[in-house]
Amino acid sequence: MPHQRLQVAIPWSALGTHPRIFPFFLPFRGCVTRCLFCAQDIVTGQNTNHAPLKPLLDQLFTSLKLAANSHPLELAFYGGTFTALDEAEFALCLEFVQAAYAQNLLTSVRCSTRPDTLTPKRLCALRKAHFTTIELGIQSFHQESLAICRRSYDQDLAYQACQLVREFGFKLGLQLLPGMPKNTPELFLADVQKAIQCQADFLRFYPCLVLANTGLAKLWAMGAFKPWELDLTIETLALALNLANAAQVPVIRMGLPQEMDQSKILAGPVCFDLGSRVQAKALFLTISDLLGKYSKLRPDFDLTGLFLPKSLQGFFWGHKKELSQAYANLGLTKDKIFFGEYAAPYLEFVQEGVRDLDGLGLE
Repeated sequence: MPHQRLQVAIPWSALGTHPRIFPFFLPFRGCVTRCLFCAQDIVTGQNTNHAPLKPLLDQLFTSLKLAANSHPLELAFYGGTFTALDEAEFALCLEFVQAAYAQNLLTSVRCSTRPDTLTPKRLCALRKAHFTTIELGIQSFHQESLAICRRSYDQDLAYQACQLVREFGFKLGLQLLPGMPKNTPELFLADVQKAIQCQADFLRFYPCLVLANTGLAKLWAMGAFKPWELDLTIETLALALNLANAAQVPVIRMGLPQEMDQSKILAGPVCFDLGSRVQAKALFLTISDLLGKYSKLRPDFDLTGLFLPKSLQGFFWGHKKELSQAYANLGLTKDKIFFGEYAAPYLEFVQEGVRDLDGLGLE
């Protein structure tokens, strides 16, 4: 029988995108407890939690005018616990938003907060003030991890908070903290599945680091906490990214900002290229799995090549080409990998006497 040339699409997508966000950080404001791992001043590079809020908002207004120009922005209130701000500061923020809208500086507004600080009254106020997205710092759905990290809520309340956000018509973003105390790769992957079941519109993964002047730093110094190694983190986040991709839930951020003071990071999977390394690993795992399934069904196939959009070229090989040998082990040497104007990645085979892939169970 004649040889047939076959193409197999690779079910994979890159990191999700988000609007042009203008962040405004409120480190520790509204927080009634200090979580074991938390050091918002280090993460944000700001320590304004005791400063009067009105002058900070005045500065923000000036910055927004310069940044928005002819393109309105999405304002994001990050850090702290926005829905737990005291009445005066909460009202001040909402008044600021209304004034910014009046001058056409904003397209929408979002905030991040904890699942145990949502009330119908505050959610109604956010809706009236044009907030469209709420990001919940769930961190984990695992009760033991939540308890040891002083999160003061349980899995049931986390689920209820997700439901409440959606009932009020907001987009729902969930932030998870892989590697937090008592959190294993298996538990984190279960957290991702639960976040998907909560109908999250997008996810963020922030691997747990040991930061200076935190309760976690004390545990680490005593040998009572060991952070995940970087390789384990990349492997686990790659699996998580593929779970999210399969559910069509975008992951819009992994890792910490470049601006962080690295001298304050005491231990943990530090990598400021984490997102690209995880994407590279996730794509490799997807291709490897697809090839494994196909080779079992058609062991005599001839792999012609792997064809990828140019947009994947920057991270495809991984950090310092760390995935080159792994691809070669799959039969994908450099001469069989092509980047071009392709809509999506796909594998190409030559197979004797096969007309199509119907019934191969590769979906």
